Amino acid sequence: MQKLLRSNFIIKLRSWEYWPFGIIQAPIIILWLWYAIKERSLLYFSASNPSILSGGMMGESKYDALRHVADSIKPKTVLVRRPSTKQEVVDLLKENGLSLPVIFKPDLGERGWMVRKIKDETDIENYLSEIKIDFIIQELVVMPLEFGVFYVRYPSQANGFVNSITGKEFLSITGDGKNPYRN
Repeated sequence: MQKLLRSNFIIKLRSWEYWPFGIIQAPIIILWLWYAIKERSLLYFSASNPSILSGGMMGESKYDALRHVADSIKPKTVLVRRPSTKQEVVDLLKENGLSLPVIFKPDLGERGWMVRKIKDETDIENYLSEIKIDFIIQELVVMPLEFGVFYVRYPSQANGFVNSITGKEFLSITGDGKNPYRN
């Protein structure tokens, strides 16, 4: 019996993180379809953030969304319209009191796509050769910790609450480079 309980099949069956993506998402998709039928809209959830296109689910402008955040609690942010030359970007940095290094990121994008730390004018030139859409420049904020904060406010209530806080860490690997089981 112990051998059966320690088999790969049973371990994977009992641990959802090993399950195929479709199986994990199936109940959520069914619930989404139910609510979509009930609300007569496939994008019913976009009402959760009415000031952001599609409720912040997809295709929203980071720059437009950040305009709703007080300047005192966000990094200085500048929108760059494409096409732009390296000199135009350098001038924009100076006009807005930004100095290198800074962060460049697409105005539309997610999951870190094309987010770069720009250290010098060569980095600016390289980024401009790759990016084909508008992007934003943000001052580099160097802090020892980074957290994702999920805030919820119901329409009927004046104030909301923090639902979760998640510490973000870079992936690291320790090993000898040869043996997968020895440090």
